[in-house]
Amino acid sequence: MNSKISTKKLGVKKSHRKALKANLLTSLVLYEHITTTRAKAKAVLPMFDKLIKQAKKGGYLASRSLEQSLNDANAVRKVQDVYLERFKKDNNGLVHVFKLGNRKGDNAPMVKLMVKGYEYKEIGTKKDKKADKKEEKQDTVEVKQSRPIDAKKDLTAKSQTSSASALGKAKSRSGI
Repeated sequence: MNSKISTKKLGVKKSHRKALKANLLTSLVLYEHITTTRAKAKAVLPMFDKLIKQAKKGGYLASRSLEQSLNDANAVRKVQDVYLERFKKDNNGLVHVFKLGNRKGDNAPMVKLMVKGYEYKEIGTKKDKKADKKEEKQDTVEVKQSRPIDAKKDLTAKSQTSSASALGKAKSRSGI
């Protein structure tokens, strides 16, 4: 008698688990890479392979099943347009799994799922500031221009009190 649990429970109720898997699958289809826990990744990987196999069958029923399993019409279009072209010869092994280590808060093992054929580009990578400064210095030549000093302006300390003394006020730093 086989009494083993065949589904990954993920510690949530059935409705939550169904929504979670659908959302992860939709995100993986749309963005071609997601970061998630190892248990959730194991639950989503076979779903992605089955999704592509179903799409390869073609026809009305295949598109209906894609609409049921994916939450977004754009994701359905992407599967039909992009992934069918990309995975004509492949049936499985369509997603690469990269281990990222453990999450800081609860020490859960994290992985990055990337669809085969996707080139990952890190957003917000740091550029070498020294190289940028050298390029700027070579490109532009700055010329300092001296401002002509007005002969009328008196730059001594008396100038602050002389004009104000006529009004009966003394200027201070606060302006009062």
